[in-house]
Amino acid sequence: MNHPNKRLNMWITGGLCTCLLLSGCGTGSGNSKEYAVDKMDSSVEQATYQPSDLDPDFAEDQLAFAFELYQTMQTHKPSPPDNDTISPVSIATALSMTMNGAAGVTLTQMEEALHSAGRDAEARNQGYAVLADLLSHSGEHVKVSLANSLWGREPLQFKTNFIETNQTSYNAAIEALDFTQDDAADRINAWVREQTAGKIDKMIEPPISGDLILYLLNTVYFKGAWQSEFKAEATSPDTFTNASGQAEQVPMMNNHGYYPYVQQDGFQAIRLPYKQSGLGMVILMPDEEQSLEALIEQMNPGTWQGMLEAMEAQQGHIRLPKFKLEFNMTLKDTLQAMGISDAFHVERADFTPMIELEDNVFIGEATHKTFIEVDEKGTEAAAATVIGMEAGSAPPKDPFEMIVNRPFFFAIEDERTSAILFMGSVHNILE
Repeated sequence: MNHPNKRLNMWITGGLCTCLLLSGCGTGSGNSKEYAVDKMDSSVEQATYQPSDLDPDFAEDQLAFAFELYQTMQTHKPSPPDNDTISPVSIATALSMTMNGAAGVTLTQMEEALHSAGRDAEARNQGYAVLADLLSHSGEHVKVSLANSLWGREPLQFKTNFIETNQTSYNAAIEALDFTQDDAADRINAWVREQTAGKIDKMIEPPISGDLILYLLNTVYFKGAWQSEFKAEATSPDTFTNASGQAEQVPMMNNHGYYPYVQQDGFQAIRLPYKQSGLGMVILMPDEEQSLEALIEQMNPGTWQGMLEAMEAQQGHIRLPKFKLEFNMTLKDTLQAMGISDAFHVERADFTPMIELEDNVFIGEATHKTFIEVDEKGTEAAAATVIGMEAGSAPPKDPFEMIVNRPFFFAIEDERTSAILFMGSVHNILE
C-alpha cells in the first residue's frame, strides 16, 4: 500500500514484516491452469471508510487474537527474558490472506486461532480492508503504511479466487518470480526494505529452496510524533534495573504535563498520544513486588479495555528510557500452540483453493521481524490544552509520578479501531 515517506520529520519509528512460506514437497511443474501471477500495482487510494464502518465484533476479535498471540509467545521465552516486540495486525493480516487459499480442517483451525469462527470469508476480508484503510489514514502527523505482496514461483499458476480476493481486499501486489535466479531473494528483500523505509533489511535468505512455491508477505511501517514532546535537553542518565536485577545507567527522557493515566492494583499505566491522531503508546509498569510476566498473564481484551477506560487526564511527571528494539522470531511454534497445526503439516494441510499440485501444499515456515525506536525528537504541540479539557470540572488530583526504571510493557494502539499495531516488553535497555 503506501510507500513510507522518508521526508516526514517525526521521531517514533517502527517497521516490521511477516512472511509465510508456502511449500509443496517435491513440487513439480503443477497442474493448476486457472490463474498466472503477474505484477500488479499496489498503490493505495484515498480513505474509503469511516470508523463506524468497522464491525465492533471484528475489532474485539482482533484484540483477543493480539493478547492470545502475545501471551502464547511468552511461553517460549528464555529466562531471564529478552526484549520482544510484535505486530498482531501484521501477523493476523498475513494469516487471513493465507486463509483465502485454505479449506477443511486447515481453514477451521486458522479461523478459530484468529477468533473469526462464525464469520464468513467475505466479512473477514472486509474487516481487514476497513482496518487497513483506517490505519493508513490516521492523520497528517503520523505515518501508518500497510503493504501486502504475494511472490509466486514461476511458472506455477494459482487459482483465480485466491489471487483476486487478496488483490481486492488486501491490495496485495502479485508477482511471478523465477526462484532459481540468483537475485530472486534480493528482489523480495528490496520490496521489504522499500515498504519499511529500510528498517527491515532482509527477510529471505538465499538460495530459495526448490520446494517453495509462494512467499506471502505483510509489512507495517509506522512513524509518528508525540503530541507533547520530550525536550532533548531534559534527557539525563538514570538507573534502570533490568530483568537480571542489574542496574543500568540509561538515557531517561523527562516530561511534565497532562496525560491519560491510571494506577490500579499492581501497576501504573500511561498513554502517550501521538500528534493529532487516534494513536498512542500505552506504557504499563508493574509495581516493584510484581513481575512483568505476571502482569502480562492478567491481560485480556476486557482488562485492557477496562484499563484504558479508567484512564483520566491527570497532571504529572513521566520519565521514560529511550530504547531501540530489533526482534526476529519464527511463528510456527506459537501458531501451532494456538491450534493452527494442520496448515504446517505436509500430509494434513488443505490449500486446494490456492493451487492444485501433485504434491500437497503446506506452510513451510512463518517468520516475523520487527524494529522500533523511541526517542525524544519531535515538534511542539498543543497537547496539554486538548487533554486538559477532558478533565472537565472534576476535582483536581495530586500530580502523578511515573518513573519507568524497571521492565515494562508497551503497545501502540489506535483508539478508533482498538487495533494494536505493536506490542512488546522491554527488559533491558542496554544490549
